[in-house]
Amino acid sequence: MIYLQQRLVPPFRADIAARFPMSERLATATAYFNDGKIDDASLTMIEDDEIGAFVRELRYMGVDVACDGGWRHDMSAERFVDALCGDVSAHPALRHFNYLLSVTPMGMTARQMVVAPAVVERMARDGGIDCGMMLEAWGRLMSALYDLGCRNVMLEGYAGEGLGVLPDGLNVTVSADAPVRLGDDRINGLYLAADVAVGSVGDCGDATVVALGVRPGEATCDVIERIEKASDVIPMERLCLYAQPGLACAESLQNIRSVIDISGRIW
Repeated sequence: MIYLQQRLVPPFRADIAARFPMSERLATATAYFNDGKIDDASLTMIEDDEIGAFVRELRYMGVDVACDGGWRHDMSAERFVDALCGDVSAHPALRHFNYLLSVTPMGMTARQMVVAPAVVERMARDGGIDCGMMLEAWGRLMSALYDLGCRNVMLEGYAGEGLGVLPDGLNVTVSADAPVRLGDDRINGLYLAADVAVGSVGDCGDATVVALGVRPGEATCDVIERIEKASDVIPMERLCLYAQPGLACAESLQNIRSVIDISGRIW
């Protein structure tokens, strides 16, 4: 067994993905909303309730990070970018993070998912909107999140681009379902899907921690073998594990428990 100091910032030794399948209750409510049977306020209330319950479950299992599961109906990439065109201080991400922070127990890190600059730039260009203006608005949103108390964002759609000016102390992590070359040395954590080889990402820099994805039902011996291979490329102290989501909420929660158990055996 290898004894390494517990990480105090994400990625943690046993971490989670940012998106998870909805609970049955929330999936039903979302379907009702899409069919016009309930209004926006009613769905938001159910989202709040289910996110709070999800965070409590994460805390009970011993997870150090809280997220909203990617369940907010008004936070698609399109709506996220559209909201940057208006008053950034009214961006839905701020309201959602404020709620997440309110239900996150002391000792847990509240993680906000954010659309990466490359996605913002591409969608702005496709929509005939000034890219520079949109990227400047994205930077102001990061500062506003930081002012609210956000210390960890996970970028979705990161493509190796530079991140511009960010607040000092903001922990930035990225998720990669395919090989990606890090283009900014302020990336604190790279979350690799289980089928993405560590060697495919190139030089991660001395500060970047690599979290290896664990698939639901993956054998412990297979996970340990992948960690051993990864340690030939990345020092062991800069490796972690995270639970990839399953097809259902219950399967995802079980995988989180498995990752916590495996990480305890390794570290």
